[in-house]
Amino acid sequence: MGRAAGVFAHDSNRRKIIEPLLFSAIILCMIGAVTMPIMMHGDIRFGDSPSYTSMFRFDFANAKEIHRYRLFGPLLARCLQEASQHFGLTKSIEHLGEMQNFKDAVLRVCFWISNLMSTLITAWALYLMMKPMKPRMLEAIGAAMIYFTSRGYLFNIGTPVVDGWEIAGLSIAAVLLQKRLYAFALLTGILTAFSKETSIFFISLATMAMVSTDQECGKFRRISICALTALVLAVAPQMIEAIIKGFEEYLMGNLRLSEEGTYSTAAQHLFNFMNNFIESPVATIKAFMTGLIKMNSPVLLIGGLASLLTCMRSGEVLQMESTGRYFSLLIFTATGIVAGVFSGVFGMRFLETSFVMIPFLIYGFRKANTRDEDDVCDTNHSSVIN
Repeated sequence: MGRAAGVFAHDSNRRKIIEPLLFSAIILCMIGAVTMPIMMHGDIRFGDSPSYTSMFRFDFANAKEIHRYRLFGPLLARCLQEASQHFGLTKSIEHLGEMQNFKDAVLRVCFWISNLMSTLITAWALYLMMKPMKPRMLEAIGAAMIYFTSRGYLFNIGTPVVDGWEIAGLSIAAVLLQKRLYAFALLTGILTAFSKETSIFFISLATMAMVSTDQECGKFRRISICALTALVLAVAPQMIEAIIKGFEEYLMGNLRLSEEGTYSTAAQHLFNFMNNFIESPVATIKAFMTGLIKMNSPVLLIGGLASLLTCMRSGEVLQMESTGRYFSLLIFTATGIVAGVFSGVFGMRFLETSFVMIPFLIYGFRKANTRDEDDVCDTNHSSVIN
C-alpha cells in the first residue's frame, strides 16, 4: 500500500513538471514558426525598432529618449551575439542571411531568440495562472493561443522590440499575486522595469489593489505592503533610470544623455492626449478603438468579455475568485487601459495586460460545452418520450 502511494506521488510530481513544460514547448514552437519569417524579412527601419537596434550596437545616442532606459532586451540580444561569435556561429548565420536575402542576419536572429525566451517564460507563467482551474491540455493551449496569436503579440516577438519581456514580467507578477506573494511581485516589477519602465506601474498598482481587498491578509501586513508599494513607486523608477543611465554613459565615454525620464514622458503623453481629445474627440476615440481591434484578438475581446459577463450574471464570480483570484487579477487590464490613455497606444497597452482574460475564456469554453451537452440530453430525452 505504501509503495503504491509512493508511486502515485512520484507520478504526480512528474506531471507537475512535464505538463507545464509540454504546454510551454507547444506554445514556443507555434509562435517561433509564425514569427521567424516576420523577424527575418520584416523592415526594421521604422517604429521603435531603430532605437533598440541602436542599443544593440551600444549606440545609445541614436536611441529615442525613453527607449534608452529599456536596456535588458537589447543587452540580452547582444550577449547572444557574443555567444554566437564565441562558438563560431556568426558566419553561418550571416551566410544563411545571404542565402535568404535579408540583412542584419545576426541582429535579427539574436533578437528573435531573445523574444522567444520571453514567450517561454510567459507561457510557463500563464500555465501556472490557469492551474487552479485544472484545465485539460487542449483547453489550456486553445485559450492561451487565442492570446499569443494576437497581431500585437506576434509583432512584439517578430520585431526587435522589448514588449515581450514586459509581458513575461507581468505574467510572473500575476502568478505571484495570485499566490499572495506580494513582496516578490514588487521585486518582479523592479526587475522587469529594466526591460520596460511601465511594468513597475502595472505591478505596483495591481499589488496595492489586490492586497487592499485581501481578506486573508492581516491588517498590519496590508498596511506594510501598501507602504512598501508606495515607496517602490516613489523611488524605484528614478533609481533604475540612474543605474541604466550610468551604465550607458560608461559605455559611451564622455557623451552625456539627456535627463528625460519615465514621469516626464508620461506627463508629455498625457498632455498630448488631452490636446488631441480637445481638438478632435471623435477622431481620438476612433484611433483608440482602431488600435484595440488591430492589435488584439477579436476572440479574446469578444469571447473574454462575454465570458466575464456570463460569469457575473450567473453569480459565479466569487467561485472564480476563490479558485484563483481571477476577478482581482483583472486590475491588470484596468491599469492597461489607463496606461493606454496616458501613452496614446491604447491597443498595445491593453494587449500587454489582457492575458488575465484567459481563465475567463476557459470558463466560457466550459459553459458552452455544458450547454451543448444539456441540449443533447434534452433531445435524447424527448426522443425516448416520443
